[in-house]
Amino acid sequence: EDGPLDTVGERLTRFLLGIWENPTTRTPLLAIVRSAVNNESAAAVFRRLVAAQLLRRIAGRLDLPDAELRAELAAAQLVGVAMLRYVIKVEPLASADVERIVERVAPVVQGHLTAP
Repeated sequence: EDGPLDTVGERLTRFLLGIWENPTTRTPLLAIVRSAVNNESAAAVFRRLVAAQLLRRIAGRLDLPDAELRAELAAAQLVGVAMLRYVIKVEPLASADVERIVERVAPVVQGHLTAP
């Protein structure tokens, strides 16, 4: 949350991948995501979690008229990576080194958040 905006993409990417990489937090996240796909109540929980814990904090730091959309696009990028890596387990993403993923994904997330 804190820190310069010019590194927010990397920090956010590392933070979210770190949560997914930790078996203690991955298990409940997998349950929530899997349920959210087929159950509107679970989807509402997921939306509230993402909106309250992630999107509002990020959008609040961006001094741009489309800050909410930018934050949602960044979140969509990261949720997509998480779905393919941890839920569907698509290779080579599923077994790729986390640092390599951060190298490739963080600049895209940064672009969503701060590019003109």
